[in-house]
Amino acid sequence: MKYGLAVLALLFGQQALAAWLQICPAGDDAASSRYEVQMLRPDGSELRASISDTLPSPRCENKVLELSAQDVVGLRPITPAQAAQPGSPFALSGKTQDSRFLITEIIAAETSSAPAPATLPLPLGHNLLNQLNAATFGAENRVNARLQQGRLSMQCSPGGQPAGVVLSAPSSYLPRARSQLQIRGNGNGSFEIVAVSAAQAARDAGSHLGYFEARPSDLTQAYALDKVAARSDWRHWTIACPAGSAQLQLDSLLLLPQATTVPSRAAWVWQAAQWQQKPEAVLALARKYALGTLYITVPVAAGAVHQPDRLAAFIRRAGAAGIAVWAVDGDPNMVQLKERPATLARARAYSRFNSAMPPGARLRGVQFDVEPYLLAGYEMAAAAWDQRYVELVKSLHDNSDMALEMVVPFWWAGKPALLDSIAPWLSGLVVMDYRTDPEEIYRFAATFLDWGDRHGKSVRVALEAGPIALETRYRYEPAAAGELWQVLLGKQYFLLVLRRPMENPHGIALRALGTHNITGSATSFYGDTASLLRQLPELESVFSAWPSFAGMALHEIK
Repeated sequence: MKYGLAVLALLFGQQALAAWLQICPAGDDAASSRYEVQMLRPDGSELRASISDTLPSPRCENKVLELSAQDVVGLRPITPAQAAQPGSPFALSGKTQDSRFLITEIIAAETSSAPAPATLPLPLGHNLLNQLNAATFGAENRVNARLQQGRLSMQCSPGGQPAGVVLSAPSSYLPRARSQLQIRGNGNGSFEIVAVSAAQAARDAGSHLGYFEARPSDLTQAYALDKVAARSDWRHWTIACPAGSAQLQLDSLLLLPQATTVPSRAAWVWQAAQWQQKPEAVLALARKYALGTLYITVPVAAGAVHQPDRLAAFIRRAGAAGIAVWAVDGDPNMVQLKERPATLARARAYSRFNSAMPPGARLRGVQFDVEPYLLAGYEMAAAAWDQRYVELVKSLHDNSDMALEMVVPFWWAGKPALLDSIAPWLSGLVVMDYRTDPEEIYRFAATFLDWGDRHGKSVRVALEAGPIALETRYRYEPAAAGELWQVLLGKQYFLLVLRRPMENPHGIALRALGTHNITGSATSFYGDTASLLRQLPELESVFSAWPSFAGMALHEIK
């Protein structure tokens, strides 16, 4: 009855414009929609959100809007954490496709309660005096110290109480890489070098690393860090003065990576026709870039590997060249419950192929690239989707006797519980560390390499060399009227992109301030293979300091 009265009010009332924002069960065709987006849910059900000029079905949750459906060119469900805040700037990325605007990324609003930055790994091979803080300690105030432009100067007066300098980096941690603390400097006196963890600091203790016997000429001394067990708990180093008068000038203090053999590189062959029809070209590419592993797409039909003899022949040919072959598979939808049987059937097909072949013709393992965050609606129930992902990884392990790798994005470094949950079922991870700045590549990789070291798993670090689509960043600010509306329907927030500025009676309106294009230069080495090849040896040398490092992987290398 209430629904009917509402319809009559809209039909015969004074509203000149009326469109409905609605959330309907999938398959409900009672209302034709001009703009529609899919919302998948972890329980296997599906919703669709839409903008329509047609009266919605009673089965749909809806809200009437004072505009025409033709005014809307973009629609995106968002989480409360992504929602715009009154008085705060707002930004998003997107692109125009088929006269519609697709929002590809929401940039969190800037607020005064923004979370503190995550801790970062101390870099290897760089002078840490450029980023450390220095503070003196000692009851007798017998130390003068200055840290400036990457150089530390210390003057110690005689005394009977401990004194010296504390060198700390509050937002950094000591990575688990095999490394030594290397100090270079000059002066006079014997200075004790100590590493201190948070637990040790609480009881005024530390791990003695050795002494720096300063002399007038430059001296370089390295100290083993194997006594520093809880590296993630590291808090600072101390340089303690001797009892007598002494002085010290340090020109550098760095973590010197202790690399072993550098593992070979890997790359993907996504088109099966490449290795099937032009195997020599694929192997020539492998030789060109010193690849030791190929991840190839292996066709599966009717629960079995298609043309198994052809695959076996390629594996033998690659093996003769010292190249291991893995099967690669994956699709975001594999995390859905309804796709689980077909996904596991594919895993069993690879395993059966190996069982039927002699050792020299077998796949080395299987890699799954399943990215649930690409599913429509992932953000609305991220924790539940992540649990589906964990269940999928365990099921893949249980349905195959092959080595199993998963491909993950670098930003999953912020999901330590998820990574720890899948560790028991994996032989390793490949992290899509798609950046071109070497400092960023290192920073994102270190977290995963530490994870691999803790769990005894291998980690490959992947870089992108393929084209990245141009996107545009749009900046907004709250206003009385704007081209972007934020609307709450039930418990679900939506962003509506409009053709023209309009007042929003249902929430915040945001006015466009400007745009700038985002190229792929920060993400991909596309068009700059020379830069990629220059960076690879240094990255490999540094990453090889981790026992977990399995090599670099190159995506879309040509």
